[in-house]
Amino acid sequence: MMTLKDLKKRVPVADEKKVILRKKELLNTGAEIVVKEIIEDGVEISVYDNGYVLYEEGRHRTVFRLHECKDYDYSAVDGRKDAFGADFFENENWYILPLMVGMDRVEDSRRRILSNHKVISIDIEENDFFSIKARCVPDMTEKVLWNEMMREISDLLNERQRYAVIAYYCEGASQAEIAKNLEISQQAASGLIQRALVIIRNYMQVNPSDVKRKRNKK
Repeated sequence: MMTLKDLKKRVPVADEKKVILRKKELLNTGAEIVVKEIIEDGVEISVYDNGYVLYEEGRHRTVFRLHECKDYDYSAVDGRKDAFGADFFENENWYILPLMVGMDRVEDSRRRILSNHKVISIDIEENDFFSIKARCVPDMTEKVLWNEMMREISDLLNERQRYAVIAYYCEGASQAEIAKNLEISQQAASGLIQRALVIIRNYMQVNPSDVKRKRNKK
């Protein structure tokens, strides 16, 4: 069994000068997988030789630094909270703590989506276009129509707005991480996200019949 301590010795600390927030960015670095664990069908976690972890859960994924996996705060359903220090996980199987961190980041993304979009959900396809769809997509025709609509919305956003929204809502990145990567303040990163949401909402309001048609098209 490889422990988390063993893995951290084997993998270098990720470069502080560049923050990788998305799967595509990570793969483009040419980094290779050091170790990978398939938890169950559709859920897997991989550690790369540049110090980053990729957690994938179905269509959701998030990227974060291995060496930042230290303390962990656990909140139970009954409201009870427990704090685990870094030493607690060091001699456990390597993927235990990164798995918990990845699951939390994906869940945070889901909460953000639900809090900002009551009847739609946001995900990102490999071609870097938004894919906004109804919660139940009955057929491929409707999926194509939704993707067509979101390509139109994507064209309304500038490069930084697209990057910030994708990283925040789809990759589980924090506003602080986005700000660091774009070399702007956290307040500016928050502004990018909020401005992008305003543009999306305005599109929905200006084109309600088009949105309804694309959501209900059979």
